[in-house]
Amino acid sequence: MKTPARAVVDIGSNSVKCLAAQGFGTNQQIIREISQVTRLGEKLEATGKIGAESAERNLAYLAKIRSACMELEVGKILCVGAETLRRAKDTESFAAQLKCRTGWQLRILTPEEEARLSLESAAALAPASGPCLVIDSGGGSTEFSFGHDSRPQASLSLPLGALTLSGRFLPGDPPGPSELERLREHIQTLLAEYFPGPDKVIGIACGGGVSSMAAVALALQTFNADQVQGYFLSGAEIGRQIVRYSSLREAQRARIPGLQQGRAGTILASALILEGIARHFQLEGFQVSSRGLRHALLAEKYLGWFQPFI
Repeated sequence: MKTPARAVVDIGSNSVKCLAAQGFGTNQQIIREISQVTRLGEKLEATGKIGAESAERNLAYLAKIRSACMELEVGKILCVGAETLRRAKDTESFAAQLKCRTGWQLRILTPEEEARLSLESAAALAPASGPCLVIDSGGGSTEFSFGHDSRPQASLSLPLGALTLSGRFLPGDPPGPSELERLREHIQTLLAEYFPGPDKVIGIACGGGVSSMAAVALALQTFNADQVQGYFLSGAEIGRQIVRYSSLREAQRARIPGLQQGRAGTILASALILEGIARHFQLEGFQVSSRGLRHALLAEKYLGWFQPFI
């Protein structure tokens, strides 16, 4: 008898992702992966809320995901949220609407859970021995997960999100040099405050922004997770992309091969965040992981977090 499929729905600040699979471990088979930029947190910095328009846009897309899961005969579902849903004043209302329209109970991850899951998802790229740093940079925050000999040691979440920082620091289209400098200074100040004495580490990066940057570097006409997985995104390539994005209007960036639809407005901030982290930790670049916390949540040990699909 075929094992019922499970699906993880990850509601991020900038995008919604769904991953469906059957089986566990070496027998696990990914059967569908869906992702779309939906900008749940676009009003968060200005209002402290999700807002009706952003909520409706995301709920409509989540209803489409529910239909796709029905077609896949998903038996169990796990719906998680992170930074925007941790901070927004109207999260309770959003969760109630989600429950009403999909039947799903929203689980909001703590920063510690999110960072640990990021480390677990990138385990295949982590060195067998020595220290590593996994960063998961999203729309509302960046999670920093430190490991040693493939074991987690410490984690921290900072409010370095491409969506929120774009709105706050990069209003120009294209932004001017002073806007770029203000954001660079903000990133460096925050990193220096929380990581005063950076250790020598191997850097691994995951998230939609860095995956898009790898796809741009590879000039992929169609996104291919296998080609992105393990790609080394050098500091020099990050710098080249910053120059490229900052010289173009958003509509022009949207036509760049490899850039995921909907990321043209946030990709510059994503690149500046990576640049700042690389400089602070004296990294030559990052190994890119196309996997995310949704992949880690499909492990058997998290099965108790899932609910029956209704």
